[in-house]
Amino acid sequence: MATACRSSRGEVAEYHGRARTSTDEHGPLSSGPVRVGPCLSVFVRRLSRGSPMTSPKSDREMIASARNTSRFFVESRQISWVLLLFTCLWGLYAYFSMPQRKDPEIRVRTAVAVTPWPGAPAEKIEQLITSKIEAQVASNSKVKKIESISRGSLSVVYVELDQQVKETGREFDDIRLRLDSIQDLPDGAGPINFIKDFGDTAALMLTVASPLADDVDIGLRSGSIRAAIERERASLAEPERTGRLTLVQCFPAGITTRLLRERLLAVGNHFVDAGWARTLRPIEGAGYVALDLSTSLDEAALLTRLRRFSADRFGEADQIPDIWKPIVVRNPAETESRLKQAAGDKYTYRELDQFTELIARTLKTLPQVSKVARSGV
Repeated sequence: MATACRSSRGEVAEYHGRARTSTDEHGPLSSGPVRVGPCLSVFVRRLSRGSPMTSPKSDREMIASARNTSRFFVESRQISWVLLLFTCLWGLYAYFSMPQRKDPEIRVRTAVAVTPWPGAPAEKIEQLITSKIEAQVASNSKVKKIESISRGSLSVVYVELDQQVKETGREFDDIRLRLDSIQDLPDGAGPINFIKDFGDTAALMLTVASPLADDVDIGLRSGSIRAAIERERASLAEPERTGRLTLVQCFPAGITTRLLRERLLAVGNHFVDAGWARTLRPIEGAGYVALDLSTSLDEAALLTRLRRFSADRFGEADQIPDIWKPIVVRNPAETESRLKQAAGDKYTYRELDQFTELIARTLKTLPQVSKVARSGV
């Protein structure tokens, strides 16, 4: 039995209801007992003969037709080597030119102005202080944001500079000058404290202290004191030379002797009134005052009564911190050894204050220093 079927192109295929084997230039198309319909037979034959609908590409064809970055650099090796060399040089330049600091410099763009007004309510502080500060700060064109807090007895204004500003110190100095120009703050308000040192990561503390008097100074003082004691006692009659003690008070050269002389005479008069001493002879020289007297007290008892009288009469607040400890000299030959035991500071507190003031003025001239504070003088 034969059946005819027309394909899409008008071709006619015969089907005889039996198995067959067909071949072409690509090899066998079908084999074995395959039973298909007439139309499907034509479709299978066309696919087997290389129809364009099912023609797969080989790996070589796919690789040959692909275009990507990896293929470009593999095929263009000269360009790859040039770019690689340029990247390495750029990396070396960036490595050696980047900042290498333990504490990297970070530009701080925020500052704060703090203004106290004790006892004032928040409403008045907002109207009379905060608004004026904000107006002056806003007059700087580099200011990006202003925030303020007004509360009882205190006004706080925060300032933030634009990110494009490189010289932040100059802009903050300009804002400080504008704030200093405010002269119409209420009575009792102020001063305006402008704080811009939030980014400081390093601080240096210098301690300045006076050294003790050296051997040369002690030798000169002791020689002068010994000669003065011997000269004073030589002027006395022979019976009055026995049992005499000399109360000596030394001090740095920068202190005047008038106040110390008056205090020492007050001590001597108290001893005479109490019956502890007689025949007082004041002695005065460069860097010391002394009181030569005749007494039955020993050295320890005399110093104890001296300290007790000074505390009761003058008080702790009126004591002069620059003076040395008092000494008692019985034998003038022992003056230097006694003076070494009570040696005090070589410089006065006033001189130390002058030294630290000079150091502070010198440090403020350095561009790396933003704030200098002194204390303890």
